[in-house]
Amino acid sequence: MADDLLQMQRAAARRVQQMQEHSRRVFEAHQGHAPTPLTEPAWSEELHSPGLYARPERPSPVPEPQPVPCPAPQPPAPPPVTLSLPRLEPEQWLLLGLALLLFRAGCRTELLLALLYLAL
Repeated sequence: MADDLLQMQRAAARRVQQMQEHSRRVFEAHQGHAPTPLTEPAWSEELHSPGLYARPERPSPVPEPQPVPCPAPQPPAPPPVTLSLPRLEPEQWLLLGLALLLFRAGCRTELLLALLYLAL
């Protein structure tokens, strides 16, 4: 394990040296030249990557033919929702309305519960 660590450290040191050498060569090649805007590709052909992080090319897998998707059928529209009030006697509706009025007025909880009990 220690040998692997030393080997990795040496490889990293070599990569740093290669990057420094590449940077030095690029600097020396363009020293004294006036800076050019990035839109002008005048000197970009001269620069090349040092290939420090080159990965071996793997052959790309042959893509399988994709089936042609057929359009999905539209789901049927849901049936319209009809809301209906519960079937209550007029006296029950009266007690519920009274409970609502008293609730908004800030009455005692016991009175509300008693009215709701009588209404239902």
